[in-house]
Parts: sequence; structure tokens; C-alpha cells
Amino acid sequence: MNEFDDLWERFLSDKLSEEEQHRLRQLLQTQNQQIPDAIDKMLMDKDLKGLAPADREQVLLQRILSGQTAAESAPQPVVIRPFPRRRTWTAAAAILLLFAAGTTLYLNHRKTTTPAPAITKHDIPPGHNGAVLTLSNGKQIVLDTAGNGMLTSDSHIKVIKKDGQLSYEGKTAEVLYNTVSTPKGRQWQLTLNDGTKVWLNAASSIHYPINFTGKQRIIEITGEAYLEVSPNASAPFIVKTPTQEIQVLGTHFNVNAYADEPILRTTLLEGSIKVSTAGKTILLHPGEQVASNTATDDLVTTKPDVANVIAWINGRFKFDHSDIKTVMRQIARWYDVEVEYRGSLPDYQFAGGTFRNNNLSEVLQVLELSGLHFKLENHKIIVMQ
Repeated sequence: MNEFDDLWERFLSDKLSEEEQHRLRQLLQTQNQQIPDAIDKMLMDKDLKGLAPADREQVLLQRILSGQTAAESAPQPVVIRPFPRRRTWTAAAAILLLFAAGTTLYLNHRKTTTPAPAITKHDIPPGHNGAVLTLSNGKQIVLDTAGNGMLTSDSHIKVIKKDGQLSYEGKTAEVLYNTVSTPKGRQWQLTLNDGTKVWLNAASSIHYPINFTGKQRIIEITGEAYLEVSPNASAPFIVKTPTQEIQVLGTHFNVNAYADEPILRTTLLEGSIKVSTAGKTILLHPGEQVASNTATDDLVTTKPDVANVIAWINGRFKFDHSDIKTVMRQIARWYDVEVEYRGSLPDYQFAGGTFRNNNLSEVLQVLELSGLHFKLENHKIIVMQ
């Protein structure tokens, strides 16, 4: 396996380090002269129909690098034309979004046929580590600016910050609660007193006892969180969201319970959990997801691409046939912006992904290939056809 293939495989498996991400972008840049024509050919290729998304990605990647299509048996003239839109958008996005920084290079190369993005005057940087800690006495500590070391003591339990994470040391007989909240544009990681690890996405919160006592370990979550629960059969771990209750013995799972999402999703990676809502209970097995419709309380179990679900903790956006409003809700939380829609919007579906450490303009440049247009006014994105 050559260097590019190895890096690409690691990228699809969410295993790239920052140094490897930079190297992959360099390799993509060396290929950018071939990418435009290769994509134009592939979008016309009927042999790709019916392939699973993962298989299609691999086939498209190889063809981009070789500049060939499966149907080519002899050299054919290259036809330069504007980038295909509308019906071919999903296939194009699957490639372009996965290329991340390589996509920007591709757009620059095609600027004679692709309109310049609306955002040219200023840009918005990506979100970063940060949160607000609310102690049991109501005192608040902004974790973004707090230094490493012991931040404070809450009833003899030390609250410690180290390298962008929060942890607790000590015990107390009192039942006291802390809350960690992430504003838009922030994310945070903490370790609870029992050793359970929690990752909070933007615009999320966790309310928890600083020292677990009794026969249950109960926490409350809003927004999105990924948890690796410390096993303790004698004290089940229970996660409460505004509409669900999740019972755990020891497992890895992701909870997406944003108030502005029409569907609440709980996805299990390891172990087993019970998800209950409106008197209904479902037992999940590894690789399964339960989706709860906030309007009807219906529970539906599916088997999603787990890598897409937890992409955010690995520094990525990943879209799996998502409509524009679903995509923009993720962008709004991470870049701390508002979104306004003007006019009727087409029913596009977006697939693929990009890095969360890109500036806002880089993400919107890719989305503009769909035929949509974006205008940034202060911290508001206006979406237009």
C-alpha cells in the first residue's frame, strides 16, 4: 500500500493525526490538475449506480487519481464544462467534501466556471475548546481562560483542569452538583468522579454530582455528548435528556438531543443500553441507533455509519444524506452563527465530510457547488438559491 492509500484509509477510519492530515492535504494538492476532469467523467458513469456509499467512495477516489472511468477503453477527448449541479450534486459532494482542504484547491482551479463565494470581506474561524463550569454554590468559572492545575475545591473535592480537560479528585458525603456548559463554537471534555469520560459538543451541557453516591449514577445532558462509562454493575449509570432516559452498565455511546433537532438519536458503540421515552423502551446492541421523533414519540431502530455519528469528537463534520437545514444547524453551532433562509430551497442531500478546523468560508465554498448561495451579514448566514 502506497502512502496516499494508507493515509486515505486512515482518514475514512477517523484515525489521522494532525500531522497526517497535513500530509494528506499536500498529496491531494499534487493531484488537483486531474481532479476536475476526472469528476466530470465519473458523474456520467452508469457503472457507479447501485454501489454502496463506502464502495462508491473507494471507486471514485481511484478514478480521480488515475483520471479514468471504468468504461474507458481508448483515449477520449476532454470536454471542459461547468461543474454539474442539482441531480449530480450528491455524487460530487461525496468526493469534494471528503477532500476537505483539497476541495478549496479544486475550487480555485475551477474558478473560471464556478462562481466566487459570497463571503469575501471577512471570515469566521472554527470553534475551539472552551466551556463554563458552574459550581454547586452558583459560582462560574470560564474554562477557556483558566490555567492548568486545581481551579477550586467544592466541598473538599478538587476540581482540576489539565490540557483542555476537567477532572475531580476526592470524596464527600454531601450530594452536590456541578454543570459544564459549552456555548456555540465551543467543545469540552471531562472525567467524572467515577472515571466516566464525557465529550461535549457545541451548545451542550451536562449536570452531574461531583461525587456519585447511592445505587444509581444519574446525570442530565442537553445537546450532544459522547460517553465512555466506567463499569459498575452495582450502580447503573443513567443519562437523562429532556425526552429520554438511558440506562447503562458500562458502555460507549453518543447522545444527540438538541432541542432544535426534530429527531433525537442515541447511538451505541459498545456494551448495551436501554432507551426509554413516553413509556416505550428499546434495548440497543452495538452498532445500533434509536431515533425518537419529538412530535410523535415514535422510536425507530437503525444501523447507521457509526463513524459519521462520532465524527465530531475526531474533529470532523460528516454528512450522511443530510438536507441543507440539518447541515446548517451543525455549522451554526460550531461557528456560533445564526442562519436565515430566503426563498424556496431545493431538496438536496449532502454526503461526505470536512474538517471542523476549517474556517467558515472554506465550508461554504464547498456547499455553494450545489447551486445554493450564501451571504454573511455580521454573524448571520443567509442561504439563498
